[in-house]
Amino acid sequence: MALVVPARAQTADQTLTLSPGWNAVWLEVEPLDANGLAKAPGDVFNNASIQVVATPKPLAGMSEFFANDLGAITTFNQEEWQQWKRNDPAGENNLAVISGNRPYLVQVDGGSPVVLSLSGKVSFFRPAWTPDRYNLVGFGLQGTPTFDAFFGPSGTKHPVSRIFTLNSTTGNWEPVSGSAQMVSGKAYWVFSNGPSTYSGPVSVDFDLAIAGKLDFAGPLDSTTVGSGVDAVELDLEEIVFSNAGSSASTPE
Repeated sequence: MALVVPARAQTADQTLTLSPGWNAVWLEVEPLDANGLAKAPGDVFNNASIQVVATPKPLAGMSEFFANDLGAITTFNQEEWQQWKRNDPAGENNLAVISGNRPYLVQVDGGSPVVLSLSGKVSFFRPAWTPDRYNLVGFGLQGTPTFDAFFGPSGTKHPVSRIFTLNSTTGNWEPVSGSAQMVSGKAYWVFSNGPSTYSGPVSVDFDLAIAGKLDFAGPLDSTTVGSGVDAVELDLEEIVFSNAGSSASTPE
């Protein structure tokens, strides 16, 4: 329950550690400028060692556009991606702003890792899977579950044998091990065997979940609790947690 009062968008912090070479990251926050607008790539990835940032075009979703199978990172179909290059003499940059809940491929030059400390707006995220394709996606995780533990309850929808992680040293996509731990802030190619609504071992649902926000708008859906001088107008919302597998899980 919450009082029917205006609420500002919530913010959170995220730290990204980028290795030399290519990195596949999942941005959980949307960095905003002083006017509340999404920041440009150069303002978010502001370390001089970061040379290239790329992401699938929003209208193309998060599915893959490889010609054959997952190979070197340079094999992605650049026409279906937005890109930003620090040095762009040809004026080819077409990635204008950085959004949250999105995958990004980031190239780092030099021999040292780059640590980015970001702060931004956060919103609830549930994957919109493109069926029968690989989807580049990450997850905000509680702890470090293994791939088997996280995707096991999906049954045959997202087989671990068809999940790939990026080797930043070689620039190649490599199959994950089921016993390996997943990492927040990292994006993986995950195959969706047919349509899917899977979002993890514990699914979450509520009104306007598809919009990514829990709306305490009132007063049209408010309820009076109490009476007389103790009466309070409250907006009542329901959040439903569901275990996808047979074992019990505790939402946190």
